[in-house]
Amino acid sequence: MGGPALSSDGLDLYYQTDVLDANMWVAHRDRVDAEFTEKRRLDEVNTTSSEYPEHISQDGCVLYFLTSTGAGSYRIDEARKTPQR
Repeated sequence: MGGPALSSDGLDLYYQTDVLDANMWVAHRDRVDAEFTEKRRLDEVNTTSSEYPEHISQDGCVLYFLTSTGAGSYRIDEARKTPQR
């Protein structure tokens, strides 16, 4: 199954956990040599199904993930955001 997915700058880690709610989360750190401390659930992409992160684009603007469609089947989805300047 997918994930976790680390951003190209190494500051954001996208992951899924069955322990909490089978949704995707992102953890952030300010430096690559620091621990991941800030975390938040990705409510903007989570559904009532299970989501699994696969890949984050080089620019950090596209997150590719799997969404469970039932009976062991999955579809590939993507979430996009506007680049930060």
